[in-house]
Amino acid sequence: MQINVQSAMQAAVILATAIYGYGLLNSQVSSNTADIIRIEAEAKERNNEFIDKFDSFIKEQKELNRQIVRNTTNQTHILKKLELD
Repeated sequence: MQINVQSAMQAAVILATAIYGYGLLNSQVSSNTADIIRIEAEAKERNNEFIDKFDSFIKEQKELNRQIVRNTTNQTHILKKLELD
């Protein structure tokens, strides 16, 4: 069996290129994975901040609603008292 040196060299170059390309691809995948992990952590932190702020808003809104109900009740009592007088 004869081995064609030129074909063997071409095959070696193709193989080396594929290995190099795989290395670059693997490096890029690792870099992308690190970026995704970082971005997900940042998004989680922003979501937690939003939830905390929204919870605070809800607490304030509930207090305002209580005050509105209290004032409305007081006004109703005052109006009834005025009507009776």
